Amino acid sequence: MKIPRSIIENYVRTSYRVVGKNKHSSIKPCYWLEQKLQTGRNNRNCYKGYWGINSEQCIQNTPAFPFCNHNCVFCWRDTSYSLGSEFTATPDEPDHLVDELIRHQVNLIQHHYPLEKSLQNYQVCLEILNFLHKQHQSSPFTVPTIIQGISSYSKGGVDKAILLLKNCDILKTNDLSSYYLSDYSRNLLEEGISVENLMDQLVTNETDLQNSYNRALHPNHAAISLDGEPTLYPYIGELVDTFRKKKFTTFIVTNGTTPDVIRQLDDTGCLPSILYVTVPPPTKEDYRKIHRPKVKGSWENIQTTLDLLADLSTRTVLRITAVNHLNIRDDLIDGYVDTIKRVKPNFVDIKGFTLEGASMGISDRLASNEPGSYYFPDYSEIEQFSHQISEKSGYKIAATHEKSRDILIAVNWSPKKSLILQENEK
Repeated sequence: MKIPRSIIENYVRTSYRVVGKNKHSSIKPCYWLEQKLQTGRNNRNCYKGYWGINSEQCIQNTPAFPFCNHNCVFCWRDTSYSLGSEFTATPDEPDHLVDELIRHQVNLIQHHYPLEKSLQNYQVCLEILNFLHKQHQSSPFTVPTIIQGISSYSKGGVDKAILLLKNCDILKTNDLSSYYLSDYSRNLLEEGISVENLMDQLVTNETDLQNSYNRALHPNHAAISLDGEPTLYPYIGELVDTFRKKKFTTFIVTNGTTPDVIRQLDDTGCLPSILYVTVPPPTKEDYRKIHRPKVKGSWENIQTTLDLLADLSTRTVLRITAVNHLNIRDDLIDGYVDTIKRVKPNFVDIKGFTLEGASMGISDRLASNEPGSYYFPDYSEIEQFSHQISEKSGYKIAATHEKSRDILIAVNWSPKKSLILQENEK
């Protein structure tokens, strides 16, 4: 079957690129790719930096965006455009698909995130800092005042630069409408450091921006996780193998409902560099409420997949997509720990779900009167839950990424062994 044009157009409107001859695959540059291009440094890299992956070189993609056998309440996908739980499209050949994914990624970098944008953002940052420093004022400045005080840049351009300076802790704000220099930044400027040196120390410089852009034109990681259930694509093993031949590292994030596919990937030597399995809550009732499976036997299939992980010849990660009041509750701790000890993955990754896209409607999906923010966990809540898992299980926290609201726990992994993916793991 062909993917209906209405579905393709809906995805394109929301910043996806639908690629390939048969239009069942897509890419979408994530927030962190743009952030990394604005600094070129690890201060704005996503949690994948644990593994040595640069956000600007990562292709966030899926070979099966309209197909999924879950209907998760936290999914950012508009599930009204789902075409069901089986892959019914004519599948593109993996060689063609990989070439198209890479081509579109590079095209997006060149035309939507050109170097000139990052360099201009850098200049706006310099002008904002010069303006604030010259005022000798510790009280906040409103955004319109800042715009008026610097050269003629658009409000959008100034907003973007302010956000970057805030994210890098140079600017502080109490209400997101007015900003002031952090004490640390102000002290450095008063000691005589130049604005350029302050930017170099805490944010970026022009050389780093150039280097980051050049890296982005040569992607080397495929995160097969964007949308849908990627293991429904019939050539998922060949897709991984094709990326590997191009010296890419790969992730697959799966819901675990296709254990036969996981076995086949292992048997054929086509497992990704890291296999993430989104682990459901430890009770079947909570699983049905949160993940809303479309296929009978899904719970049992997930348990079968989990029992395969300890013997797979690749890194394995249990992903808990954390949703407040649903799957990160005190009464679930013991069940999660039992699952972790039974499964023995290399890692457990606890990541807060994000209120974006269709997940903004989580309350409607749950027929709840609570606002969406009720289900959104901040970093402190994820940290508390992770520490409870760590203390109860005895497994240690290996890495954290506050900005991504992500915490990694090492289970079956020596503390002496690097987290960075090695050459032989591509």
